[in-house]
Amino acid sequence: MLSQQAKSSERHNKTSNWRDIYFAAVLESNEKRALVKIQSARAVLQDRLLEMQSVPDTRPDELRDLNSAMIYLDILFSCIAENCPGSRTAEAEQ
Repeated sequence: MLSQQAKSSERHNKTSNWRDIYFAAVLESNEKRALVKIQSARAVLQDRLLEMQSVPDTRPDELRDLNSAMIYLDILFSCIAENCPGSRTAEAEQ
């Protein structure tokens, strides 16, 4: 059985992991790599959301952050893929 400290440390590592992957996707400047990283990040976030459903001590702040991150990744992906005004590709074409 894991001690309370070990559980807390494991939870922190999982939280840090999805956040690191999320920020790497958001900050990627190459659009082709960004699309790949966004898809990978969405999968990691989805896995974490599913994992949190099975854990009784789910933290509401992390759940809120995950949902917000997922929404932003979806918007960013759509914008890059469709060359939205203000996206990096649209700006480069002008």
